[in-house]
Amino acid sequence: MYYDRITRLLHLLIALGIAGQLAVSLVMIHPKPGRAGDLFYAFHETWGVALLGLLVIHWIWRMVRSEPAPLARFFPWLSPARLGELWADGKNLMRQVRQGGLPHETTPGALACAVQGLGLLAATALGVTGTIFMLYVEPNVRPEGWLHDIKGLHEGLGVAMWAYLGLHAAMGIVHQWVGHGSLVAMFRFWEKAPGQTGSASVALLVAGLLVSGTAWAGTPEDLLAGYRAEGVQAFDAERGRALFAQQGVPGEDGRVTSCVSCHTGDPRQAGKHLKTGKAIEPLAPAVNRERLSDPAKVEKWFLRNCKETLGRPCTVQEKGDFVTWLRSVR
Repeated sequence: MYYDRITRLLHLLIALGIAGQLAVSLVMIHPKPGRAGDLFYAFHETWGVALLGLLVIHWIWRMVRSEPAPLARFFPWLSPARLGELWADGKNLMRQVRQGGLPHETTPGALACAVQGLGLLAATALGVTGTIFMLYVEPNVRPEGWLHDIKGLHEGLGVAMWAYLGLHAAMGIVHQWVGHGSLVAMFRFWEKAPGQTGSASVALLVAGLLVSGTAWAGTPEDLLAGYRAEGVQAFDAERGRALFAQQGVPGEDGRVTSCVSCHTGDPRQAGKHLKTGKAIEPLAPAVNRERLSDPAKVEKWFLRNCKETLGRPCTVQEKGDFVTWLRSVR
């Protein structure tokens, strides 16, 4: 069977990404109360969000392109007619296996589509649950309630993905071994499938990647525009500086801290985590261009650090004042 070049390219990137995520999960150090995660864990979080972006692009691509099979065929579970096709395709596969071979299809069969659909759903669910966990779980705090359930679901899906990836790769190797050539064809994404023009497909993918990249990238002004939309007062850099130096509430160890405790009194300088000793890059965008460039990360760290230091979430006003002050630091 033949898939278009864009599908094959996305398949390659997602396959490599998932395999890398599973491999990193074996060696990374998970954060626990009193212990921060390591660099492998940080990479796992960041690449997980990027991989979710690729999966979203893949979903969109499957929706706009109906060849070699429409998207509905990958999810036959609520259609009696498609379930009938799936059952018939399964019986045909077993008959071919008993005869010592495998069906050689020029278009994806019902069973192959259903299996691929399950893998796509599992991978997307992994990306969504991992991103939720990254955004809402506080550092040095054991997740409870629905966040604990999200963590369990993410870990269970990880085990399922190990099994899926192994079986999926094994079947690709078997098909290649019996002479179908499907495994090699799937990874030769630079070759056009028969009848594929390619130019419109490439343009669509490039546009999707640009839109996706724009969605993840941001500036301090973008953050402030979002905060202003919530109807707060004018932002004040001096209030932001005062918040940075403000003493918080006693932590679990009885120690009172502030932002300065980890970031030093100069946001242009590198800091160090008070508990773990882990190095922290400078806060000021003037010396660290990555700061305030990812709205999701900014909100994540506001949520964690405000609760850890002040004992409560920061208000939109406080966030805007803080970002305004950081922007002014030169």
